[in-house]
Amino acid sequence: MFRIYERYFSREAEILFFDTGQGESILLKLPRGKAFLVDLGSSSYPWRVGEEIVRELGRKGILTLDGLVISHPDGDHVGGVFSLFRHISIKSLFYSGALETKLRSPSKLLEQLKAEALSRKTTLSPISEMQVIKDPDYQLTHTSVVPQKKVTANNLSLVSLLEIYGCRFLLTGDIEKETEQELLKKVLNPVHVLKVAHHGSITSSHREFLEKLRPLHAVISVGEKNRYGHPRKEVLQRLRFFKVITFRTDFHGFVSYRVFPGGKVRCGNALGSCGEFRCEG
Repeated sequence: MFRIYERYFSREAEILFFDTGQGESILLKLPRGKAFLVDLGSSSYPWRVGEEIVRELGRKGILTLDGLVISHPDGDHVGGVFSLFRHISIKSLFYSGALETKLRSPSKLLEQLKAEALSRKTTLSPISEMQVIKDPDYQLTHTSVVPQKKVTANNLSLVSLLEIYGCRFLLTGDIEKETEQELLKKVLNPVHVLKVAHHGSITSSHREFLEKLRPLHAVISVGEKNRYGHPRKEVLQRLRFFKVITFRTDFHGFVSYRVFPGGKVRCGNALGSCGEFRCEG
């Protein structure tokens, strides 16, 4: 009975950053049984990450996703999606429409994902500029930004902003400095939790971006001893300069934020509790 209540009637939410090694996957478990997954991939565990996340969703009683959000079609972000399609019903596939129109060579992996989605009767939802999903308790905004320079798959990442009970979670895919600058024209208020872009690469999380957003917490999805040197020490230094409490999946494992009506947030990770805070404004 409790599982039924939690799945369909509870107003609590959980934003869960899975530990997928050098990759990324984020669950948005929202009030009254709504659920979205943002990315599912890994270059550390490419062959098993999809099955592992499917099992995690099953443990939470999630058999259907209202949406699968693809930030961009790199293997470390989408490599496990095909396994997901085999086991989970997905209502909509969200992705940046600019990936189809602004790149010199269309992504073959994106085309494969779209074909798989259509074969499973999943609705394709390309985002041209912005799409807002509204609910009495939350608002989920997907934004597609095209920078003036350096138009790459990373910079065309679909950015998602979840606003719930006064709390703001910004999920940035692999955007780099050029898109960060454009995004600041659209995201006008500080955020409480920032998913650090591009696994903590030097190309992202620039000073102006952090200064404007002023996150309370940051989460870096990154693999242990990865060959890219992520996260870069310069990025960690910037986060420390702005007094951002930072979690890394290579150190802390999964990172979970349970959000309650009224704006109370309880943080936890694989090492235990990481405190509580209340969202204001």
